Amino acid sequence: MCWKKRRSKNKVFQNKKDRPQKVICQIGPGDGMPGGMLTVIRLYMTSQYMEGVKQEHIVTVSSKNKINTFIKGLIKYLWMCIRDEVLIAHIHMSERGSCYRAMILVVMSHFFGVPTIIHSHGSEFETFYQTLTGIRKKIFALSMDKVDAVIILTPGWADIWRSIVSEDKIKVIPNCVDIHQKGRKRYFIENTLNILFLGYIGERKGTYDLIKAVKLLKDRGLDICLRIGGNGEKDKCEDLISILGLSEEVIIYGWVDDHEKETLFEISDVLALPSYHESFGIVILEAFAHQIPVICGDKGFSKEIVTDGEDGYVVQSGNIEQIADRLEGLYSDTDISKMGDAGYKKVYETYSEEKIMGRLRELYKEIG
Repeated sequence: MCWKKRRSKNKVFQNKKDRPQKVICQIGPGDGMPGGMLTVIRLYMTSQYMEGVKQEHIVTVSSKNKINTFIKGLIKYLWMCIRDEVLIAHIHMSERGSCYRAMILVVMSHFFGVPTIIHSHGSEFETFYQTLTGIRKKIFALSMDKVDAVIILTPGWADIWRSIVSEDKIKVIPNCVDIHQKGRKRYFIENTLNILFLGYIGERKGTYDLIKAVKLLKDRGLDICLRIGGNGEKDKCEDLISILGLSEEVIIYGWVDDHEKETLFEISDVLALPSYHESFGIVILEAFAHQIPVICGDKGFSKEIVTDGEDGYVVQSGNIEQIADRLEGLYSDTDISKMGDAGYKKVYETYSEEKIMGRLRELYKEIG
């Protein structure tokens, strides 16, 4: 039984004079957990296309003091529900612990009659869900059945979510990026193939496979530079670079801010993300927006963004030889500017902030 009856519809967008104080709560990671989910939350909170939507960011996870952060966020959200201040709960979820936190928030929202959205981000969510035992899987499905909508990032995600919630609740709303005016992109600065990797440094993202592919390219006599930006297993990565003798060819920056990222995009020719698990890869859209082709792995869902041979290449995850061949082909055989143009056209026509925010606004109107 719910605490209150559902709100009347279409209260999300109103004139300032009569707009209610109720807000859409964006619930998920805070500044201590940089990554794709936080990037999406920040965009929703600041986008010019969300003007007129009153929002509140409730932080439920951080890199340190995770339990305390969740309890504080839960208490804040509970107090807002008691005061009838929440219009919609937009819960951002990945996998493992994030799913359990989401279950608690969903049940609480349902109790207070708050319309709820689960936004599924996790690259390993399917693997996590399949490892749940019968009773835990049933409890998870029962809690998810209480939500009003589940946002997935690509159509491929629907296969797993159809086994959890009804088809009508599944909404495909991909990530988006701010698209700069198209300029004249420079490639192969100093006659070097400049490769960029951005993301978590580790086996899951294919970082070590990419470094080994660079070794193959060096042995073939290609002038090459790999720049790696991200958090994760930096020390292990540096050890591999030393063992393979690539200290001149590979640079590790660690986590990069927006300004540093922009600089890296300007000097890069290709983004390589040969992941074993990938939910969407917003960095792929950022690369396309900078007229940069993308090489991605065939595991996960990045392959639904990259069109093989048109705006990049889809390689077999773990196939180091193939990664090296595709990179070399970009430098020697392919008109890279045509691939860059194709990527820019795709992101402009399909993944622009204006288009995606419009779809999100419609969903808010539908359930709010």
